Formats: sequence, C-alpha cells, structure tokens
Amino acid sequence: MPTLYITEYSHLVETARGRAQIPATPPLASQTVTIAAGTAQSAAFNVKTRIIRIHADAAANVEVGTVNPVALDTSARFAAGQTEFQGVTPGEKLAVKTSAA
Repeated sequence: MPTLYITEYSHLVETARGRAQIPATPPLASQTVTIAAGTAQSAAFNVKTRIIRIHADAAANVEVGTVNPVALDTSARFAAGQTEFQGVTPGEKLAVKTSAA
C-alpha cells in the first residue's frame, strides 16, 4: 500500500556558527498515513513539533491544517519518492490522498 511517512522535529541543529538548516535528531515522533483515493488524516502533531519531514512513496496531494484538513486535487503535490521539510504549528494534522495528476 502506498504510504506517506511523517517525521516530527522540535528545532534546528545549533552549531558554533548558528542554526544549521537541518532538524535536530532524534525526532519527537514518526507516523505513517496510507495514501488512497479518499483523503486520510494523520494524528495531531506533538505539542513540541515545529518541523516535519514528509516522504511520499507514491504520487500524492498533501494539506496541513489545524482542525480537519482535507487533501484536494489542488493541494500541494508530491511526486513518488519526494521528500520535503515543512514548518508547522504544534497540534496541526496532515491530510493526504492519491494525486490525480
């Protein structure tokens, strides 16, 4: 089954020269959501989550929102194998569905 992988992080790595553009490990949480024709939601992000890593192993549309996000054909499109980092607000959720394009 096609899967969307979500990894949650609280902050960026601190170096002697300032913040690096990579999240500090270990992650706070990891979760998966099945990519299907209908929209499916993740669990709410951890109260400390500020950054998420999203990886889609199939083409998908993704929407992040506060209460009840719904992924639409017009939502952000991920290609199969795409990985992206996004800043989020704690408690938000992610919705995903198969991409029609």
